[in-house]
Amino acid sequence: MVLTFWSMASDKMVFIAENVKYATSDKLNQIYVLSLDNTISKYDIKGKSLISRNLKIEGDVTSIDGQNAFNLLLFYQNINTLVFTDNLLNVRNKIDFNATEELADKQISAACRSFDNNIWVFDIISQKLIKIDESAKPILESASITAFTKLKHNPQQIIENPPHVYLVDSTHVIVLSIYGQFEKVLHSKSNLNAASIRKDSLWFNSDKTLYILPKLVDNDSLVPYKKISQNENVKYFEGGKLVLKADSLFLQSF
Repeated sequence: MVLTFWSMASDKMVFIAENVKYATSDKLNQIYVLSLDNTISKYDIKGKSLISRNLKIEGDVTSIDGQNAFNLLLFYQNINTLVFTDNLLNVRNKIDFNATEELADKQISAACRSFDNNIWVFDIISQKLIKIDESAKPILESASITAFTKLKHNPQQIIENPPHVYLVDSTHVIVLSIYGQFEKVLHSKSNLNAASIRKDSLWFNSDKTLYILPKLVDNDSLVPYKKISQNENVKYFEGGKLVLKADSLFLQSF
């Protein structure tokens, strides 16, 4: 990976890395970059490389959750597994859902950290959002989402922003409470991607358009915020935005 340093005062788009398939950030504005060969690299807010490790283990990393910057979640969807690492990317724990007594029949599509340091997962078989602890013990679960939407969902992202939990699939944002109670479903005519929380709102892209969903939303439809470039996958965070063009990652600070 190639790294270019950038200034906090700069409003220019700066190249960070190539051969990137995924990028995200944590609450400390640290950036995590997942390369095509499953190497994870972490950068600080000034663009300094902090550490780089390959954690392919038995499969490809699907997503990285940095809600707790000292206890990261790496989700491997193809092997139905969660891996926990410390802030230096050292593996400290692992949940193989196929090997657990209570979750062996689950097929997990997404996972994220909850506000109380537990974990949200979505099971596409039962269509339920389930909260578990780090020993994989279920704490609570929602009713089947299909009972409310009349559709089968396959969320690729779970994002918590209390008092809400958002399930983001290809064309829907499903809103639940932090207690797993269904609230509403918002529809999109085009694919949704790069969802993230910034300024206490949900930000995401769809059909060359940026959408911002405030926490206390009353509307039942998605309201466009502004147009974005056709070939960009833009993820916003508190310190700026990450722009993925093809497999090259750029950063613009705010």
